[in-house]
Amino acid sequence: MTKKTYLNTIPTLGIGVFFLFILLEIFFFVDPSIIRTIPPENSYAIIFLLIFLSACFLLSYLFLNMRRGLLLAIGLTILILFSFLHMISALNIVILLLTLLSFELLLTAKQ
Repeated sequence: MTKKTYLNTIPTLGIGVFFLFILLEIFFFVDPSIIRTIPPENSYAIIFLLIFLSACFLLSYLFLNMRRGLLLAIGLTILILFSFLHMISALNIVILLLTLLSFELLLTAKQ
C-alpha cells in the first residue's frame, strides 16, 4: 500500500481551484439580481453550491482525506448559510461543530 502524497491528489486541487474560479467570476462579473432569480428563487443556491464544491475539493486536498474535506465543507457551507440568514450564534456554531466532530469520530471508529 502506497502512502498518499500531495502530488497524487493534484487533480483534486485542480477541480477545487476551478470551482473557486467560477465562484469568483460570479462574484465579480454577474449582477446579484440575476443570481437571485435562478430557481429556487431568492435562495442564491448556485453560490452555496459553488462554495460547497470548492471547499470540499480544496479541503480534501489539504487533508488528503475526502471524508474530512466533505465534513468540513458541509460545516463551512452551513455556517455561511446561517450567516446569510442572520441565524448565526455561538450556540449554533457549537452544535454544528459537535455534530461534525461526532460524525468524524463515529466514522473513524468504524475503521
